[in-house]
Amino acid sequence: MNDHKKIPPTQATVAEYDNLILLLEDEILVYDMILESLNIKQQSIIANNIERLRECVQKEHPLIIAAQENAKNLELIFEKLKEKNVINGTHTTLRDLIKNAPEPQQKKLENQRRRLKAGLSQISKLNNESRYLLNFSLEFTRGLIQTLLKINDGEEKLYNVNGHVSATEKSNKIVNVRI
Repeated sequence: MNDHKKIPPTQATVAEYDNLILLLEDEILVYDMILESLNIKQQSIIANNIERLRECVQKEHPLIIAAQENAKNLELIFEKLKEKNVINGTHTTLRDLIKNAPEPQQKKLENQRRRLKAGLSQISKLNNESRYLLNFSLEFTRGLIQTLLKINDGEEKLYNVNGHVSATEKSNKIVNVRI
């Protein structure tokens, strides 16, 4: 664990923390939009609405790019704060930054950290639920197809009016196996 000592903030350091607050607020907004899209996507999966599912995927693409840009910008802020000796170590976390933040920024950053953590947790939960729904649907479909294909196995036996077994070329097959 890193040993972090509270360093008195300078004007430049306060500005970096203010930039961090703005960037984290942006990230929270992006996560909220991703969550909204994931909720719609999950409902689309349940409703088997492929068109709406495609729209969600298209809308998520720019959001993912925005999240990646935010991550790069966060790294830049972390590097600037390391250069100013506000933080040290190679694996600095947001919690480490908060410990060294000036008092007014500390409360805002802690609130944002909690919101980010909750957002990421919800995103993870929705992704897991959607993955389960898709996997269950695929397994159900595969099982149904296998069941229908097995029905076609073997010779069809039909009984005629006299009670004798007769085979017919026109069987009651459910699935055409030549497809």
